[in-house]
Amino acid sequence: MNESIWKNEPREGREAPSDCPGAVLVATLGGVILSWNSEAGALLGYSAPEVLGRHVSILLPPDPAVDGIPERVSRGETVRGLKLQCTGKGGSPVQVLLSVAPVWDPEGKVVGFTAAAEDVQKREAAERAARDCEELSTLFENIPVGMRWVGEDGTILRANREALEQLGYS
Repeated sequence: MNESIWKNEPREGREAPSDCPGAVLVATLGGVILSWNSEAGALLGYSAPEVLGRHVSILLPPDPAVDGIPERVSRGETVRGLKLQCTGKGGSPVQVLLSVAPVWDPEGKVVGFTAAAEDVQKREAAERAARDCEELSTLFENIPVGMRWVGEDGTILRANREALEQLGYS
């Protein structure tokens, strides 16, 4: 495995950030995976030992959307927000939002890349839930019937305009 990407880094700096909110891997320009965080494992189903030293192609089926990425990254470009399908363990499809950024050595030469992926299904579910919550809130506020959310102790937690008028708080 070519570890020139790490030649001037301390051993503890060799891991993909474990505190990142998404799946992260670090690879050589040739695509050999050098580091993999636990979120990447949770998203795609592989443990670090299963992917370290292997080519990133185990995670990506042929896709025209990724064809130009190695060249762009080798020129120092960052690719953001690419929606594509990765291959999880056992061949399961996983929709991700992918961002790829170059890794430079101390001399300023691009020697590898980091890839961060976010689960599209989870993101879309969270966006749907937020929209649904907003719609429910709008309905609650605008329904022509007095409505109140009351806590277990009888405290009114929220009341719509009609309820406020009924209670004399217009």
